[in-house]
Amino acid sequence: MVGVQLASSGYPVSFLVRPHIAETLKLQGLTLWNNNDSLLLPKPSITTNLAHTLSKQKIDVIVLAVKSYDTSNFIAELAAVDTDVPPILCLQNGVDNEGLLTKTFGADRVLAGTVTTAVSLIRSGEVRVERARGVGIAKGHTISKIVAQALTVSGFTTHLYRDAQSMKWTKLLTNLIANATCAICDLPPRKIFEHDALYQLEIDSLRETLNVMKSLGVPLSGLPRTPTRTLGFACKYLPTSLYRSLMTKKVD
Repeated sequence: MVGVQLASSGYPVSFLVRPHIAETLKLQGLTLWNNNDSLLLPKPSITTNLAHTLSKQKIDVIVLAVKSYDTSNFIAELAAVDTDVPPILCLQNGVDNEGLLTKTFGADRVLAGTVTTAVSLIRSGEVRVERARGVGIAKGHTISKIVAQALTVSGFTTHLYRDAQSMKWTKLLTNLIANATCAICDLPPRKIFEHDALYQLEIDSLRETLNVMKSLGVPLSGLPRTPTRTLGFACKYLPTSLYRSLMTKKVD
């Protein structure tokens, strides 16, 4: 999603992909669906070799969007590259990835970010926007404003945040909702929230995260077009029955 919108707005983007899907993506292109509108990138620049790409092209920023369990593999691959490492925009979920990246490449090479827009994978090279919300970028890096401007030009609602840790922890709070429980129980979100015990488990996990944030001194942020402060207030101070129906509608 991020790459297609940037490329469609005129920014040169190279997509680093797994070898087994590279040729397919070159032939079919990349498609982003938003409601009934589609944004097609018919001839994307596809690469499977990070070292070769960095040695042959001037890369201003690496947009890192792999799953957290792949971060260590990415770090090892990038650390082995015999060239200057460009800044890394970390759009991953989770709260540990920036720390791991900083240990290897230094704080000046890592920019924290978060995506609140919800997308689903239709097939390789084709994704659908489920709920358009926005992108958060941490302030203070030399390229923070440049990256934020590029994303805004590309159609994203983009906010800059002074507290990167707050931004990432708040996003973690939203990622918990109807996520792990759905996977473990093999149930859709509505069924989780209709079940008394499972719904309470969801609320308990949110409250535990808020307690951890409080103990760490991490405040709650208002993420782009996401009612995170309202969610935090409700979980801490209101009876769970008052907002159950509303949360059920939001996750369905």
